[in-house]
Amino acid sequence: MKAQRCTRRHWYPVSIPDTLDMRQPQHTQLLGMSIVLWNDGPTTEGHKQLGNWHASIDLCTHRQNTGKTKAGGVCSCHEFSSLDSFGQELPSKVVHELLWVFPYVGSDAFQESDKVALPLCSELTDPALQSEWSYILPGGIRDFPCGWDALAENCLDPAHFTAAHHGMIGNRYKDPAPYTYIMTEKISLEHGFALSGDLGKLEFRPPCLVKYHPNSKSMPFKEHIILATYCVPIAPGDRKSVV
Repeated sequence: MKAQRCTRRHWYPVSIPDTLDMRQPQHTQLLGMSIVLWNDGPTTEGHKQLGNWHASIDLCTHRQNTGKTKAGGVCSCHEFSSLDSFGQELPSKVVHELLWVFPYVGSDAFQESDKVALPLCSELTDPALQSEWSYILPGGIRDFPCGWDALAENCLDPAHFTAAHHGMIGNRYKDPAPYTYIMTEKISLEHGFALSGDLGKLEFRPPCLVKYHPNSKSMPFKEHIILATYCVPIAPGDRKSVV
């Protein structure tokens, strides 16, 4: 099986480090896996110092039961706190102010993660495009009780802005109208696809990045903004939106 064909052999943003309490491990989920996020910074005179962020499977290595970590990294079965008591460590890194995790649990996880590029916005990484943009405005992170397909489809549908965000972006009573899109990049398992049409440009980059470059009078800034949303699969029926 090719790495690109496996959902676990991709990088996903799971949190914003600046919003995490580095003094104690934090629990999250990704693709149904319970994961602990923890910082390896030392504690000096009672004050936790910032170190590197890590991700491990939330697993009590004694009882081999998942999802056992309580606040403070304490096993709910043994009331024991130790970073060594967590399960297998997963590849993780902080890039563009986001904490990314590679949720593959094979013995070669770190080697495999080095082969896979992060799904970053090309406007932030391509020198030819960087000069065109002035600011990065983090929109936030939210969990939604819906399927991944519903969230991704919603983000890929520019018509929803004026209806769902009435009064902030457009007018649901005046703006809805027929629109046309054409495919500018054919669908690819490795690279996704791109569309262009009446309301601007749309891109999907595997495994979870949706980009919208609007060109509509209803949108603020018109074509001078790009909305980038990561639709992250947390667990069945739950998804995380990182904007």
